[in-house]
Amino acid sequence: MSDSLRKRVLTSVVLGATLLSILLWLPDWVTVAVMTALVLFGAWEWSAFLRLVAPGPRLGYVALVGMLLWLVWRFSTTPERRDLILVLAVLWWLAALAWIVFAPRRVSPWAAAAAGVMALVPSWFALVRLRLTFPHGAQWVLFALMLVWVADSGAFFCGRQFGRLRLAPVVSPGKTWEGSP
Repeated sequence: MSDSLRKRVLTSVVLGATLLSILLWLPDWVTVAVMTALVLFGAWEWSAFLRLVAPGPRLGYVALVGMLLWLVWRFSTTPERRDLILVLAVLWWLAALAWIVFAPRRVSPWAAAAAGVMALVPSWFALVRLRLTFPHGAQWVLFALMLVWVADSGAFFCGRQFGRLRLAPVVSPGKTWEGSP
């Protein structure tokens, strides 16, 4: 096992234990606050794709995502509106897949900003709704996150071991068909 992989595994164990503690033993609002903080941190990281160098514009993007989280939450007062948000998110993911497959070129900062919003906001919304709306919501959130983690880890190791055919060399040069989940 390489030193880099060892660090990743150790980090994931520590973060996993922390996440378990937050999800299973702390009040709902703490889980929501942590998920919100993680999505806002994700917005900060995503803002690097937008070629924003100064902290001010990057913070502006984070503030935009934060405002959209609040607006989506306020909009989702009925089951029909919640369903609409989730249907739009699924349509976005299908469009994003087509975008990557058929037009894998560098995109404008505006397109990258929109992609970040469409990835981060619905993900946050789905996880928060899962946590707060369903019986055993904490366990469902944990299941969803574990499913993603296991699929991603399995894809990584399968791709490393068996990967031969490049999936999208322009977008992600190391990703192979054999390692795609």
